[in-house]
Amino acid sequence: MQNNYYFLRRLSAEIFSKLNNFILLSCFSQEKDELVLEFFKPQTQTYFYIKAILKSDFCCLTFPSDFKRANRNTVDIFKQTIDNKVVGFTQFENERAFSLDFARNNYRILFKMYGNRANIILFQGNEAVDQFHHKFKNDQLLDLSQLHRPIVQDEKSFNSFGLKATFPTFSKQMLNILGENCEWTTIQNHLKELNEGDFYVVKTATDIELTNKPNSEEVLAQSPSAIQASNFFNQFYAKINILEKEKNDYISLLNKKVDRNQAYIDKCILELQHISNAVSNEEIGHILMANLHQIKNNTDSVVLHDFYRDQEIMVKLKKELTPQANAENYYRKSKNKKKEIENLHSNINKKEIEIEQLLLEIEGLTAIESIKSLRKITQPSQSNLKVAEKIKAESLFKHFRIVDYDVFVGKNAKNNDLLTLKYAHKDDIWLHAKDVAGSHVVIKSQAGKSLPVNVLEKAASLAGYYSKRKNDTLCPVIYTEKKFVRKAKGMADGQVIVEKENIILMEPRLLD
Repeated sequence: MQNNYYFLRRLSAEIFSKLNNFILLSCFSQEKDELVLEFFKPQTQTYFYIKAILKSDFCCLTFPSDFKRANRNTVDIFKQTIDNKVVGFTQFENERAFSLDFARNNYRILFKMYGNRANIILFQGNEAVDQFHHKFKNDQLLDLSQLHRPIVQDEKSFNSFGLKATFPTFSKQMLNILGENCEWTTIQNHLKELNEGDFYVVKTATDIELTNKPNSEEVLAQSPSAIQASNFFNQFYAKINILEKEKNDYISLLNKKVDRNQAYIDKCILELQHISNAVSNEEIGHILMANLHQIKNNTDSVVLHDFYRDQEIMVKLKKELTPQANAENYYRKSKNKKKEIENLHSNINKKEIEIEQLLLEIEGLTAIESIKSLRKITQPSQSNLKVAEKIKAESLFKHFRIVDYDVFVGKNAKNNDLLTLKYAHKDDIWLHAKDVAGSHVVIKSQAGKSLPVNVLEKAASLAGYYSKRKNDTLCPVIYTEKKFVRKAKGMADGQVIVEKENIILMEPRLLD
């Protein structure tokens, strides 16, 4: 309903009641498909803002109480109207369009709220001279004097032509509520509600809607003011509709990454099974060495007894090599195959850690309730990368704030690997309860600052609390810089090697 004629008729009148004798201070765009108009009244030192969202899939006017223009990447629009006073407005009859009319040079700014063809156009008199969206070429041909659409809407016309022809500005929802066989008195009552009744923001099964007549939907907000209703609608639409859509799109992207990583793991496992089921190069080398006397020179294959499986086996040979050199060649291949197996296990481990990270990211995303917080993660600018990393870390691990330091605690064995191997930097402080199973704890370092003793002690208490020594009176805790912590091939999840360590004795406990 936000672009319905009856709503816009009340909205345009309310806007002018606020803007009469205000001057247009600035008109600019700093986001794609969004235009901001800033008005000011010197006598009362009052500001008024109109933010037009003109996307192909969503169109709405909102009225923020304040708006801070960015220092860069903004474009001035309709410069010729700046410092011009608003002295009137025109709501075009039976049209989803209205204009704000200015004192000088007969300038008028038209708000053409036509859904996916919405645009804001500057006119001088009745002729278009500039427009926000230049992709709509036909908007240059509009003539304001021709926008009014007078329609006879009396009982006689209704009885002759029917509901839809007499009231083409009724929305589908309005037509469904009234019904094709409604009485004239019902229409009059409905028009009275449209002209005087409250507006409601409702949540349907599939969307957020602005309406004048809620049914069984959940009512999120109610207001007699068209401006306030428009603000409520945009607020809930952005929070619920856009947030959920962008969140689901990003989660779908992460799930695809999970699937790709799992497919890679499956491929590696199949390769390992193939290697395991095949006769190893080392075994072939042993078979050749045990049967050197049976192998002739200058032959490319030989059938020998496989004493590992008690059956015959055909072994490929290089003709130019002696039987012993062929055996040595298989031993060399065996060493390479061992490296290949180690690499396959290492790659599987890395992909499992990545999957764990992705699944925890997905879990963290579901809890986000702000589009701003979501976009810091999904669309981080260069200046927001550190913020995005911190937000991700806070959702992936247990997070504590000790004085001004961020402290992260692993949730399980795989999560410990993720924290230590992926998120901790080399200068961060790593802690772990000595000689028992427990969570990895990381204190994020701060450039140019020495770690305060009380921060170290409280983090050590956390390491003791999240360990098998949780109920001990005192717990010895290892601490060191993360650069002295590494993971060797084949080690279990959460297991690491600490090359240089210090010990601190603390009581295991959570922070106060």
